[in-house]
Amino acid sequence: MQSTTLAQPRQYGAAQARVIMKLADECAGGFNFLEFRDTAEVPGVFMSEPYADVFPSGARGIEAGRLLAWNPAIDLENGPDPATWPLLPAEFTARDLAAFLLYGVGTFIHDALGPYGVLDEAALENVGGSRDEWARQALREAYELAGRAQAVVGPLDDEAERKAHMIGEQLDKENGQANERERVFEPGIPADEANARRDRAKASVARLEKEFEELTAEATQKRERWRKAMMRALFEVEDAHEGEPASPAPAKPAAKRLRDFVQDAVDRICAHESPDGTHVDRRSMPGTALDLLWAMEKLHPDKFGEMKMKAFREHYKGICQWPNSARSQAGAKSLYLAIFPELRHNPALVVQIRK
Repeated sequence: MQSTTLAQPRQYGAAQARVIMKLADECAGGFNFLEFRDTAEVPGVFMSEPYADVFPSGARGIEAGRLLAWNPAIDLENGPDPATWPLLPAEFTARDLAAFLLYGVGTFIHDALGPYGVLDEAALENVGGSRDEWARQALREAYELAGRAQAVVGPLDDEAERKAHMIGEQLDKENGQANERERVFEPGIPADEANARRDRAKASVARLEKEFEELTAEATQKRERWRKAMMRALFEVEDAHEGEPASPAPAKPAAKRLRDFVQDAVDRICAHESPDGTHVDRRSMPGTALDLLWAMEKLHPDKFGEMKMKAFREHYKGICQWPNSARSQAGAKSLYLAIFPELRHNPALVVQIRK
């Protein structure tokens, strides 16, 4: 989104946005809630025109209306105009996608890939075709960002929401019973009598209706506060590829994961500027994954020493990837020696490099 001044680490395009739009629509029941607009002021994924304002979505609206009308820009402080901004821009980052998955039609994707921030990697492999790896990578990164943001904000307090759902079901049942008891829909009765009977039926469930309305209002407020906090965590903190989200320091730092060591190394590789002024793209790494494992073994022998390639994949998954032609690429060990000066302190390493 344009509202953040932080550098965006990776840009995905319209092809990936279309794959994700199709996934969301399929998960939502195939009703084509979404459409892609190439000619909009900001191209991207929008709510389909037939569904625009089909349900009230304002202060007096209903949950279905708010769900369909929601746009990430609504909950972003000093963000773009929600009336013209897409749900997911044609040119987007993992942050934009994480926002799309936060509420609205995007949340239906959770039914297929797992709850917000907790990705089912096996299910992800079923998304798209063989050429849609970038779309899967975008989802992978978005889920990781979502998990980081939620670790800062905390999970949604949905107790009032669950109670409202239960009371709503009870209200529907008792309201129907009251209508039957008062014979509200008895054929042939005058309108005044039907209205009087309906008033009596409504009065009998007034207490339950008030409780439902209060719980619904509480649930709506809690969800809105949580969404805004999540949007701040997603867009107003350091990027996941550049550092941990800004948050109060814990009393005892969490132990660094192996993938965090890989993340640090890949960040350094991508930040390195070659003599021609170019940088490595983490979506198209040099050499092969074995070269990176070699570097990690030398940088952190106590962590990666003797690690097999199969195990290493789990630690770089979602952080970087190699092109399909990686095996025919030149090796990357010489490059890694240039990027990590500490490797050059060990003369034995230079002998191992194959020219």
